[in-house]
Amino acid sequence: MTMNLERATQAMKENRWADAITDLRTAHERALDDCDIWGQLGFALSRNEQYAEAIRVFEDLSGKEPTSPKWPYMVGYQHYQQKAWARAIEWFDKALNLRPGYVKVLYRKGYAHLALGQEQEGIEALNSCVNSWVKMTAAAQEAERPSYGKAHFQLGKIYLKKGRAFKARGHLQIAAQTDSKDHDVLYELGQCYLQLDLLDDAVRTLQLADQIKPGSDYVLDRLAQAHAKKGDYSVAERVYQRIPEHRRRPFVLQHLGMMYLEQGQHQKALPYLEAAARKQPDNHNIHYALGSAQEATGHLKAAHASYTRAVNCRKTKYNLEFKQAQDALQRATEKLATAPPPEAPDTPKLQHKPKDNEGIIESYNESRGFGFISTKTQPRIFSHVSSVVGRQKPCQGARVIFESEVTPKGPRAVHVEIENKPGLIGDRHGA
Repeated sequence: MTMNLERATQAMKENRWADAITDLRTAHERALDDCDIWGQLGFALSRNEQYAEAIRVFEDLSGKEPTSPKWPYMVGYQHYQQKAWARAIEWFDKALNLRPGYVKVLYRKGYAHLALGQEQEGIEALNSCVNSWVKMTAAAQEAERPSYGKAHFQLGKIYLKKGRAFKARGHLQIAAQTDSKDHDVLYELGQCYLQLDLLDDAVRTLQLADQIKPGSDYVLDRLAQAHAKKGDYSVAERVYQRIPEHRRRPFVLQHLGMMYLEQGQHQKALPYLEAAARKQPDNHNIHYALGSAQEATGHLKAAHASYTRAVNCRKTKYNLEFKQAQDALQRATEKLATAPPPEAPDTPKLQHKPKDNEGIIESYNESRGFGFISTKTQPRIFSHVSSVVGRQKPCQGARVIFESEVTPKGPRAVHVEIENKPGLIGDRHGA
């Protein structure tokens, strides 16, 4: 038996759980009343994700040692690992009845309640976890510090989500002090600083989060917002450029567009807000921002439609009025009523645009969403699918009309309108 236990101990050190289980089973058969061996077997089964067997072991131990809170906790932990939250809470409560200040159990119980949407019960358990830890000896506190930090992290996230950033800050700062290498903790703390307009702290904390896990779009988005709030728009743009175009989710496109709106660069904001609206058509804030950009650039009918969608989306999704959008919609309606009559139907589309902005899609990579347009004067103008107006699909050889903007990497097509299907090579540029 001694040899089996020695081999099992070495296997567990090397995370060879299946080997440890084999030796522990043999050792247990030779010492059926040894709860320590039985407990080690349950632990190895748990680490090997054999949860059903581990539950049977720990339930048996709970019966053999009914005054020990460890075994009902371990039963609950197996359910917790399988996200069977309600069953986990039942066993955690049994452990807490035996040991009310069991810090680790209080944290996991709080998390399980939150996973079930039971916010108040979750907050109570997490606060009990924090309060119990404070009353412990220094040595005991050190052993339970991870659970203490995680409890503060969950409380901080709850209050931040409720818009109570000032209350969230203390919890998140303690969580960051407990584990300064946790990317998610630093992200939430950076968000909190951003909401409190502590912009230097926000930049510093979000940069640390980015160093730990580089390139996370949500971290870069908040970091760019912090720079923009400081008025460092060029720095914010460079941060956004680190997010590849094909990976820009709606919130990134929305915030990028709104950053340009804040600077009065309405034309530049349009393609980002149009792309955001296509990707997330039920977001009322995106439609409202898009309407603002369209109205500022003289696209009154489009603005009217966007404001209407903003009002309807908020009503449908939340059953709430959208006063700002309603006022903007009224303003757009009044402007349209006094606007000059529209051009005749037979007026060529976008005839007012200069010929230099007419071209052919020379190449297009559908999987990556970008390609190049050629005109009489410029052979390669970068174009991304997010800049295409409406639901038209780019394809090689199609005629387009567009506007262009200068970027550090060269000219880029914006407001791309596709006129027709691919034509003959000899038909390009009116040849």
